[in-house]
Amino acid sequence: MEPITYFQAIDNRIEEHETIKEIYTQLKGEEGERIVKSILDQGLKLNYEYNLRLDIKNKVQIDFLVVDDEKIIHLAIKHYHGDYY
Repeated sequence: MEPITYFQAIDNRIEEHETIKEIYTQLKGEEGERIVKSILDQGLKLNYEYNLRLDIKNKVQIDFLVVDDEKIIHLAIKHYHGDYY
């Protein structure tokens, strides 16, 4: 994927003063989220919300909230490196 596509994907998720290392970390987080989303979409028939933003007392961003009849699972995707299973 082209670098400009990455930067467009994280627009408004990074601050102007962030370093290249911090931006790279954000990019790897975005990459990890895309991979997990593709796994969840692979016919598992899971009900989930992606990139859920709540503004209750503080702003909260939830990467994935998976809900079924028996449980609710919160997935916080961090810096992608390696394989997801």
